[in-house]
Amino acid sequence: MGRNTVARRAAAERGARKEGAAGFLGRLTEAYVIFFVVAFPLFVHDKYFDIMNDKFYLFWVSCALLSCMAALTGLVYLFDDINKNHGKGAAAFFRGFVPSRLWKRLSLPDRFFLAFMAISILSTALSRYPYEAFWGQYGRYQGMFLWIFYGLLYVLISRFYRIRQGHLDLFLFVGALLSLWGCLDYLGFDIFGWRGLIDDPVFRYDFSSGIGNINSLTAMIAMYMSVSAVLFISQETGSRSGMLRKICYGISLFINFTAMVMGSSDNAILAIGVLLYCLPFFAWRKRGGALYYVLTLALFLLSIYISGAATDLILGLNAEALATGGSLGFDIMPQNKWGLLLNIADTHRDKVGLLLVLCLFVAAFIYFLYFSGYKKESSSRLQLLSFEEYLSEPLFKRPIYIWTGLGAAGLLGIIWLFYDANTGGHPEWYAPYRNIFIFDDRWGHNRGFNWKLLLGYFAGFPLIMKLIGAGPETYGVYTGTRDYYTMLETTNETYDSPHNEFLQYLFSLGILGFIAYYGTIASAVIAGIAGGSRARSTVFSAACAFAVLAYTASSFINISAPTVTPMMMLLLSMCVGETYREALQAKR
Repeated sequence: MGRNTVARRAAAERGARKEGAAGFLGRLTEAYVIFFVVAFPLFVHDKYFDIMNDKFYLFWVSCALLSCMAALTGLVYLFDDINKNHGKGAAAFFRGFVPSRLWKRLSLPDRFFLAFMAISILSTALSRYPYEAFWGQYGRYQGMFLWIFYGLLYVLISRFYRIRQGHLDLFLFVGALLSLWGCLDYLGFDIFGWRGLIDDPVFRYDFSSGIGNINSLTAMIAMYMSVSAVLFISQETGSRSGMLRKICYGISLFINFTAMVMGSSDNAILAIGVLLYCLPFFAWRKRGGALYYVLTLALFLLSIYISGAATDLILGLNAEALATGGSLGFDIMPQNKWGLLLNIADTHRDKVGLLLVLCLFVAAFIYFLYFSGYKKESSSRLQLLSFEEYLSEPLFKRPIYIWTGLGAAGLLGIIWLFYDANTGGHPEWYAPYRNIFIFDDRWGHNRGFNWKLLLGYFAGFPLIMKLIGAGPETYGVYTGTRDYYTMLETTNETYDSPHNEFLQYLFSLGILGFIAYYGTIASAVIAGIAGGSRARSTVFSAACAFAVLAYTASSFINISAPTVTPMMMLLLSMCVGETYREALQAKR
């Protein structure tokens, strides 16, 4: 046997061992993802009374088990390499962790995330409250302890897990169940009786479905909604299974939209608005994407219309029951708890219906325009195209440029409205909408007071604290020790979170931590959406990217908590992993 043959066989054996370890870890992470997307949203052991602890322990314990099994797998293959190959494979593996080599192997989101973790550790170590910063018990447990497991999840999922369409289908099925549960809660069915066990009517309607707080619920459903939208737009219909999937994704999207409207949280407006504005940058690359985007708008309008109709129906049944001396019937959410979308559904349903008809007319017009163009183009070619292939061809870019300009103009217009309203210009214009445009202590259910409190603390920080923050999840320590009675006197509430994740990360991890965290989000989302145009598999990365984007939009008035953030981190890791592998294949 020649030397070259022996060398090739040794290389093949090393490759097989490496593939064996990676293959096993791939199957391990697949099993974890399947478990997590089903168990995490639905796991509750004591109704709404301890739901945050339930999600917190489920996440970190399951992630710890995954990490331990991954470490044991690595040790098994390491000892096997030492016994069979004198450790040459292990030496080559560890040489990849030389800083200069490691840095080159990291993607841009990886580098931002590595910087974020380093800043988090430093911020915890140098915090005035290091114990509280590590455990996060004065907030929502988002301390350094939980971020260790977020980091482990990021590494394992982004490097070893491959997205499967069946896994996303399972993810959306669970999301549809959560959304239906939330809709039934809003309408007063309370199928499990959990709401009825909350004695205080002030808080009874603030909890719903399997997530708990309605703000957290809509943030979670925003991710299901985004994945449904991307898969609905991109799913090909050339086969019976493809058509069935398309229909199921459309149904899922409608259910998610309806749950967002009935969720009664105004963070739904931010998530839906950002999704509907940004979707064309993905959808309008192909002819069919323009058609299905209009249908997506139609499904959103239909969800508003149906929500208003269902609300009127339940209120009518309750009124009839009262008129006959019966019980109140369904315990529907009171109107003072409704969000802006529900109020639109109630007061402007006819206008919404007209917009829905207009959308359907536009969709029909686009369809017949495409079909006539397909007939002309296919007849002029030697080989006939299928209509599916025609819809998959690129769309010219001018609509994207126009859409970008409209978005920039709209954003500048919104900024001007807030500026004009808060500097005293034309007060009569804003009187009916002062709760939206006038920023004072009561803006956003007292978020104005809360944000001013945080910015006051931040302004008083020394330079090093401005750069690396006060420590993860320490805002509740500051408010509790410095302004406890001020909070009660001003708002009759106490705050352990600023109810704004952007400010939360700025306060907790400083300017550098803020840049590192949102650099991770931005680079991963941009890469995920851009990658969706290069290969069918990376449509999945785009779906995850839009989910992270919608969650981030809703987080402007929301809280980072272990009831939702672990799912966002899972989707972020999946997005990074898919785009990382796509980039490696492009280099080869």
